[in-house]
Amino acid sequence: MQGWLHMIGAILFPAGVVVVRLKGEAFVAAPIVGSLIVVAAMALFTAILFRTSPETAPSEGQPLRQSPPSPFEPIHGIVRQTDSLRPKRAQHMKSHAQTIENQR
Repeated sequence: MQGWLHMIGAILFPAGVVVVRLKGEAFVAAPIVGSLIVVAAMALFTAILFRTSPETAPSEGQPLRQSPPSPFEPIHGIVRQTDSLRPKRAQHMKSHAQTIENQR
């Protein structure tokens, strides 16, 4: 419902502004209604957000809620930064330059 209100208000509000600019002040109710629909959609979104969010954050002693394990096997070799669990090694510039020279 909230999404539909956003879409209706997003169409009606600018269309109402165009009608007021083209036809005159007699149609000023159209952008007002459109803006009120948008405000109602934002209020509904806020209510939904606060209703579904957790009441309190976990305290120091409580563990964080973890997501269930993935049913998919991890794929290694696609993204090099995330594949290895080893810490990154520092490479000195001199040895890096020698490696580049050796490749030529």
